[in-house]
Amino acid sequence: MSDQNRQNKSNSALLLAVGAGIGVAGALLGQAIFSSHNDESPHQYSSNGNSSNRSLSSSVPIRPTDMCVICQDRIDPPMEQLPCGHLFHQKCIIDSLKIQQICPICRIIITAQQMRIYLGRMNELN
Repeated sequence: MSDQNRQNKSNSALLLAVGAGIGVAGALLGQAIFSSHNDESPHQYSSNGNSSNRSLSSSVPIRPTDMCVICQDRIDPPMEQLPCGHLFHQKCIIDSLKIQQICPICRIIITAQQMRIYLGRMNELN
């Protein structure tokens, strides 16, 4: 094998190692960003998937920076928390659920039983 071929193989191995290192670093950075975003997400609250008919106005902590992703306004009561834990203005999410039975943020499907609860709340608004 010539010196040129050895040099090319050495350079190829080095580029492969650098590329792998960049890939790992990118993955770690992505994980760090995702983790910090989830830690700070104002709409990620624990939920067991069971919706109740009680008002969420006083039971869910709201920060001044919490925004309804549907209307882009600050979240104020009355509000609604989906089984996935995401918060919205009550009217915004009920109007959205009439069109599509999914969470606008994480796309979790809202079951027929859960829809009956939300539609019951819609009737209370009128």
